[in-house]
Amino acid sequence: MKRILALFVLSAVCVFADQISDARAAMNRGELVNAEQILNVAIDAAQHSKNPSALDLPLDLLAQVYQREKKFPEAAAVERRRIDMWAGMFGDNAVVVARVLGQMSAIERQAGNLADAEAHSRRALAILTAAYTVKPASAQAALDLADILLAENRNDEVRQMLALAEKTFETSLGPSSLLTAGVAARLKQAAPPASTPSAYRVGGQVTAPRILSKVEPQYSEEARKGKLQGSVLLSVVINSTGAPTQIAILRPLGMGLDEAAIAAVSQWKFSPGTKNGTPVPVFSQIEMTFHLL
Repeated sequence: MKRILALFVLSAVCVFADQISDARAAMNRGELVNAEQILNVAIDAAQHSKNPSALDLPLDLLAQVYQREKKFPEAAAVERRRIDMWAGMFGDNAVVVARVLGQMSAIERQAGNLADAEAHSRRALAILTAAYTVKPASAQAALDLADILLAENRNDEVRQMLALAEKTFETSLGPSSLLTAGVAARLKQAAPPASTPSAYRVGGQVTAPRILSKVEPQYSEEARKGKLQGSVLLSVVINSTGAPTQIAILRPLGMGLDEAAIAAVSQWKFSPGTKNGTPVPVFSQIEMTFHLL
């Protein structure tokens, strides 16, 4: 009887793994409706599991699918479900709650709900700062908040968050790290006059930049050994010469893949966006997918 039960459990685990693999493959092919259907089936099955955390991966992927479909209320609802689940298991101030809050903030920001994005980002920063005083996670949370404040032209607060991120990255990774140098460069460029936006958003008379050439990211050895797959969402300002600047992580992946994404995007070349026909710096978002062959 025990052997039959063990085989049943093993079979269920294999089916679940296949569903996740199929959903990832559908997402990579851009078949988002198909991915959504597969993940809803996986979520329904995971709800009957004795391990509540088994729900997290399919929920995370479903939120990403909704985000890519621009179904922002649905994506936010999924993230709230994840937050409630983890808070129920580990408490409201658990690090895992902060990580989901960061993803929720990115969704609200993409939807244009900057007040909600800021609230989630500040809560995530408070949790991560308490847990990781001088670790990259708290620095990235400060950087995420800086991007939201920048969109609201709150430049003094932007400088404060950038300075906090720079100091934390420098302490934890060293002054020569890519992330430290990137934040230092942003800090030098910060604080344009409030009447003159540092970059424009696409719409109206503002056209989007066009990609001219790409450099593919390199898998980190740590991520390869850990078989980590997924996507990193980056915020980028394409300046008036077509160069990517102010690169920041909106949705991290970890294990060195965030740094790899930044390193790759920094080498991309663009035809700049324009405003009334004149090249101008334009905000953009880039999603970079890491998939093991």
